[in-house]
Amino acid sequence: MTVSPTEGRTAEVWGSTWIPSPSPIEGFGDDTGYSVAWVRVIDGPMLQVVVNSTVAPEPGVIGEVWPAEVDDETIDAFTPAAGADA
Repeated sequence: MTVSPTEGRTAEVWGSTWIPSPSPIEGFGDDTGYSVAWVRVIDGPMLQVVVNSTVAPEPGVIGEVWPAEVDDETIDAFTPAAGADA
């Protein structure tokens, strides 16, 4: 599984939620839960993504959407920009 950004696309968080259960995807979240978000890719679509953070990012946070390999599938993941107020 890939858990670090590669060729990312800039996106802005529209909304997010914290799921208070250990993540089913290793490397995302922590023992207390994980986050998913709805982000709008700049000049692109809105996507639902798993968040590479231990907190749910606030609306308006900018970051990168990148492909994460999980088992035999590729999913969209989001990493808030460094210093972003997640």
